[in-house]
Amino acid sequence: MHELLGKYHTATVVLSILIAVLASYTAINLGSRVTEAKGTARKFWCIGGAMALGFGIWSMHFVAMLAFEMEVTVTYQLWLVLLSVLPAIVASGLALYLVSRPRLLLKKLILGSLLMGAGISAMHYTGMYAMQMQAHLTYDPLLVAASVLIAVAASFAALSLIYLLRGEGTSLKSGWLKLFSALLMGGAISGMHYTGMAAAMFTHADGQAMKTVTAMDNLLLAYLIGGVTLLLLGVVIATSVLERRLVKHRNRLDDSERRYKSLFDHNPDAIFTVDLTGAFIEVNPKAEQLLGYSSDQLLQMNVMSFVVPEDVQKTEEHYQRVLQGEPQHAEVSIMHKAGHRVEMLVILVPIMTDETVGGVYVIAQDITEKKEAERAISYMAYHDDLTGLPNRRTAFDLLNKAIQEAVDGDYHVAIMLLDIDRFKTYNDSLGHIFGDKMIKALGDRLTETFGGDVVVARLGGDEFTLLFPRLETIADVEAQAQEVCGLIEQPMLLLGHEVRLTASVGVALYPCEANDAVSMLRNADTAMYRAKEHGNSYRLYDPSMDTKAYERMVLETDLRKALEREEFVLWYQPQINLATMQIEGVEALVRWQHPELGLVPPFKFIPLAEETGLIVPLGEWVLRTACQTNKRWQELGMPKLRMGVNLSMRQFRREDLFDTVANVLQETGLDPADLELEITESMTMDLEQSLQTLQKLKSLGVQIGIDDFGTGYSSLSYLKKFPIDRLKIDRSFVSDIETDENDSAIVTTILLMAHNLRLKVTAEGVETEAQKEYLKVHGCDDAQGYLFSRPVPQDEIQQMFMKTPQN
Repeated sequence: MHELLGKYHTATVVLSILIAVLASYTAINLGSRVTEAKGTARKFWCIGGAMALGFGIWSMHFVAMLAFEMEVTVTYQLWLVLLSVLPAIVASGLALYLVSRPRLLLKKLILGSLLMGAGISAMHYTGMYAMQMQAHLTYDPLLVAASVLIAVAASFAALSLIYLLRGEGTSLKSGWLKLFSALLMGGAISGMHYTGMAAAMFTHADGQAMKTVTAMDNLLLAYLIGGVTLLLLGVVIATSVLERRLVKHRNRLDDSERRYKSLFDHNPDAIFTVDLTGAFIEVNPKAEQLLGYSSDQLLQMNVMSFVVPEDVQKTEEHYQRVLQGEPQHAEVSIMHKAGHRVEMLVILVPIMTDETVGGVYVIAQDITEKKEAERAISYMAYHDDLTGLPNRRTAFDLLNKAIQEAVDGDYHVAIMLLDIDRFKTYNDSLGHIFGDKMIKALGDRLTETFGGDVVVARLGGDEFTLLFPRLETIADVEAQAQEVCGLIEQPMLLLGHEVRLTASVGVALYPCEANDAVSMLRNADTAMYRAKEHGNSYRLYDPSMDTKAYERMVLETDLRKALEREEFVLWYQPQINLATMQIEGVEALVRWQHPELGLVPPFKFIPLAEETGLIVPLGEWVLRTACQTNKRWQELGMPKLRMGVNLSMRQFRREDLFDTVANVLQETGLDPADLELEITESMTMDLEQSLQTLQKLKSLGVQIGIDDFGTGYSSLSYLKKFPIDRLKIDRSFVSDIETDENDSAIVTTILLMAHNLRLKVTAEGVETEAQKEYLKVHGCDDAQGYLFSRPVPQDEIQQMFMKTPQN
């Protein structure tokens, strides 16, 4: 027996190694494809890839065997050769299956490497067993073991590399990395085969004839199989690369479709496509919500059927333009299925196909709330927020419009400016809520009465205007002004109070003394202030009023400086005890000694001081000066007198009134019992607040008196609640007490009621002996008036006591 030696055909060996490298590269690419594929495609790539890869590994083995040349002719059993492909395919399928898993655990990697190595080894040695020749085949156990280990190691490396590189893309870097890995894997697989071949020993019996049998040309067969294999692997790789690109392209398309679908379905705006006739083709959920119909219902409808009638023509014009290829945007109102109106901002975009409009893409945004907010803001800008009436700006614009329309007319445009008399009294005494309700009620009353073309507006505060755009004569103007005054005088019941209002109305006309809105409003304001001097009346503007308005403005300016210049003085009117005919008290009355105008009467500057707020510092000056004077009189030896000081509404409502009175008493040292604070009935409308204020003042020890009693509108219930000491009967009841039975009855009733409540009574405006005697007979305590003395300066009061010390 002697051993047969063989040799390898170099070109065929190189071909086998090339097949191994290409098969490895194919495996790496297939690992990525199997991982990326889903469902049926994954199964296809796994099975098809296993067959291609298994055939590639088998081809490398078979070509390498054909590269081995010996002295004897070698043939192969076809069925065994074909059978040897199966372990390679199974091993390849196992590899592709393992690397397609999300995770490849070490134990699975080892098990897979053992099974794959066993499959490759089985393929190799089955193929070796298929050899037929005049020689005996034996194996070197160590080299066989080495070949199996190499197969397992190669499988381990292959599985690891395929798994690691499966997520790599198609960049240049990843391509070189895959090629390098394929060289390693191909080298390992080739190493396993050639180690297995090295383990094979071929022996031939000595003297045995070497028969020559008919066999294929091994080299031709090797090249044929190698070529087919390379072609097959090339096709697989090309298919993999092409399919990968197609998948990427499809994924991009799918991603784009998903993005579009997401944008379409989740868009906050309604989106729908319509055909050339306006029929719906596709709608998103927001469109269903906006229109109120389901998508199935909308696909049977036309978009124009939703447009409100007044917007149909405008919408059709926009639609025709977009069909000509011009994008459009417009505000359109549609009717919701539920019946309510929806305002939309619509963008129309033509859908172009081969430069032809095939439909329209519509984006609609619900702007109903925005438009309502805009209308609300516009309404607020031109209307009063309390009454809902037109405001100053609107009144001005409408007046301008009325003047422009009347330029060529033979009629009058009248603007009436009215101001509620004594509104501050109600507002301060009963609170701002009451004042607001009063303003609103008056606005409603004016609007209900003067409808049609007459515009009722509120300028602010307690000022209203009435615009009469067409009055034929001055008599018509005066008739309307009288109606306004009469309407306001009608009583109204608010929060349990019956209120009787009066107003001062100023009237300006076009085209008399004004030719524009600014002049008319200014003239009406001037006339209104003239009417206010008389109260509850109206005045038509007259140019002479401008002089008085100017005088009033100058007077207001001088009034602000009068305190600093010490131009105010106090005069005092004695109050006589009708039983003893002695002076028991005096009332302090402020006078203004103007450096140019002389002595200004109170009725000219007190209302002005109330309006400007100067009444507060003026009132404090009066209080302090009166207390100082009374204290000085006592120090001069005069008997103690009751000093009456009037409080204004603004003073009475101030939180610091108590502190002010307390500080003045402390500074002057006057006994609180010698000070009588006088308030009016109208100042006590807010019973709870007034009660708290009076109780705090009473705690100082001062006396409280109600001035002008009987002229207010408040309830008499306060008489039993308030800590008051004196009632002062208003002069309007005293003046006709001798001749008017009603006045005498009222005075008698007041006296009886007051005495039953243990209150003192002082009658004001006593000017005749008959009045004095009537009051004295009916038990009136004190009286003051011109019968006894006019208001006089303090030195004249002192002289009265110096001439008649016993009074």
